[in-house]
Amino acid sequence: MDYSFPGTHPFKSLRESMAKRLMEERSFFHELDVLKPQPATQQESEIAHDRSYIDQVKMLSDIGQGMLDEGDTPVFKGIYESALIRVGGSISALKSIDSGY
Repeated sequence: MDYSFPGTHPFKSLRESMAKRLMEERSFFHELDVLKPQPATQQESEIAHDRSYIDQVKMLSDIGQGMLDEGDTPVFKGIYESALIRVGGSISALKSIDSGY
């Protein structure tokens, strides 16, 4: 899923894909199993964020515009779903490490 902040925000999906391509070129993934992330649940998200904040992210994600985190994070359509995938990926990675994967 594309995860690219609008405007002049420094995080663009291009940076993410460039980092992945560089790791592939350097055979970084050759020694690793790449896990497919599952989206986090709202309950898992509430471990780190208040429900009111999550609801605000959902609402702005549906609208496709606005700002989060006191103006630091511009919203794009689908940011909520994209964030759940990234949070779920982090949770999956931690569970794999914990189980000795």
